[in-house]
Amino acid sequence: MTVGASLSSLPICTVIPRPLSENAREAGTLPDMRDWESADIILFGATAPSRISRMISLVQQRYGASAHWTHAALYTGRGRLIEAVIHPKRVIARGIDAYVPGRTIAHLRYPGLSSAERSAIVAAAALTMDARYSIRRALRVGADEWFRSRLPRTYSYYGKVGHQRTHAKAAAVVSRCICSDVIEHAFIVGANVTLVSEDIKFVMPASLHASDLLDHTLVSRCRL
Repeated sequence: MTVGASLSSLPICTVIPRPLSENAREAGTLPDMRDWESADIILFGATAPSRISRMISLVQQRYGASAHWTHAALYTGRGRLIEAVIHPKRVIARGIDAYVPGRTIAHLRYPGLSSAERSAIVAAAALTMDARYSIRRALRVGADEWFRSRLPRTYSYYGKVGHQRTHAKAAAVVSRCICSDVIEHAFIVGANVTLVSEDIKFVMPASLHASDLLDHTLVSRCRL
């Protein structure tokens, strides 16, 4: 919410996930999702980051990326997300209200997608539901990057050897993943597009935020 703005001055939320979390009800606001579309990418930064978030920030800083954005989720519509989360260590679907208050939010969009492509991206993400979230992978992305630079170009960080960042690689089952894996997988399988330039070997929340291929829009708040 803008500093100095009163709750009554905000627009009323027209997209509200149900049921609402207790935190969201107490805060009285949600991100304004009126212009969001399915297959949009939502990034989160914690105002009071956990130990895991701080460690992810340090890894991203090591590669010159922003330390702030430590989590990414795919918007599926009606205030809902598909995301790989630390608790309960798997890919789940839930409302964005789980992230208010206590988070800053960025909204990204891959331009020019058709309705059919957006639906296909969401469907591809849904196929990863219940895949395991790998804390080790989240904390070892730096080590993964080091090893990948020394392995043949056919190395796949989906856990199987065989392909670069292509249809075939993304079509592999994401058995142990982090948040950005789910998003990258969904876009390649659903729409045959990549979200970052080819010189980026590992997709992280910060590299999504820095990508020239994605449009950014300001996230404002609305009242319940």
